[in-house]
Amino acid sequence: SEASMWKTASDAKLALVGIYQMSSVGDNAYTNFLLQLSSATDDSGYKHGTTSSIYSGYFLYAAETSVIRARWVKAYNTIYRANYFLQNIDKVNMDEPTKKEFIAEARFLRAYEYFWLAQWYGGVPLVTKVLTIQEANSVSRDTRANIEKYVVDELTAAAGDLPMTRTASDKGRISKAAALAVLGRQQMILKQWDA
Repeated sequence: SEASMWKTASDAKLALVGIYQMSSVGDNAYTNFLLQLSSATDDSGYKHGTTSSIYSGYFLYAAETSVIRARWVKAYNTIYRANYFLQNIDKVNMDEPTKKEFIAEARFLRAYEYFWLAQWYGGVPLVTKVLTIQEANSVSRDTRANIEKYVVDELTAAAGDLPMTRTASDKGRISKAAALAVLGRQQMILKQWDA
C-alpha cells in the first residue's frame, strides 16, 4: 500500500523493476520494435502461411489500430511509472550513491520512451510528473524539437550517475554505455556531429 511503500532500498528497487517490466528496453513481445520498424520496408513479407505480411504497413494505419495503440500505451505507462518513482524516491532512506543510480535508471527509461515516441510521432505530450485527472485531460502535444532536447538532456544527466559495467546478477539493468549509445543516436538524428 502507499502507506507501507517507499520505506526501504528494497521498496525502491521493486518500484524500479516495475519500470523496467513495463518499458520497451529489451522488449520482443507483441509490440516488438524491430517488427514495427521493418513494417516500413519490404522486410516484413511472410511466405510460410496464409498471412501475406507481418506488421505490413502499420505506420500507415490509424492511431487506434491495435499495434499502434499498444506502442503508445506501453510508452506512457512506462513514463507514468518513471514519474511516480521519481516523485517518491526521496522518501526512501538509503545510501545516496545507490539512490542516484536508481534515479538515473528511471530517467533513462523515461527518456528512452520519449526517444522512440519522437521518432514515430514527432511532437508528443511531454509528461514529467504524475498527472491529476484534470491535468491528464488537458495535456497537449509538445514539439518534436522540445522532446528531442529533453531526451538529450535526460540521457546526458543519467549517464553521469550510471555505472560503467554491471555484475552478472544485474544483467539487463542500464549502464552508462547504454545511456551514451542512445544519446549518440539522438545526436546523430539531430545532426549534432560535434557532440
